[in-house]
Amino acid sequence: MTVNAVGVLHHQPYLESLGYRYTSDIQIEETADYERSLSRIGRSADVLVHYSNAFDFDRSDGRASKARIVATCAEKLGARKLVTTHHGPAMDRDEVRTHVLEAFRVHFCGVAVWGEDGLVFQV
Repeated sequence: MTVNAVGVLHHQPYLESLGYRYTSDIQIEETADYERSLSRIGRSADVLVHYSNAFDFDRSDGRASKARIVATCAEKLGARKLVTTHHGPAMDRDEVRTHVLEAFRVHFCGVAVWGEDGLVFQV
């Protein structure tokens, strides 16, 4: 097996994070750098597993929510399935899960899945 990794943005300049066709912790921002850092490993992914530990839904500053940024990025990359991961206790609740998946479906044409232990996908 060959495992390829690329650098992804996450709390720079304090941490250096790597993505392995899996985004791990990543700084979600509405910038070209966010998309560019994922494009080398996420383009045309059958399953894009993406960090989902914190999302802001109701932005008062007019900027895009993190759920929209993630979904839009997955759509631009051409991912077929978007799976959430790295949920914190504040995220892993029914109302948050519903809100995130609904936000994903608005901006992502593929299948959006809330990640849970033991999930299996055929590709």
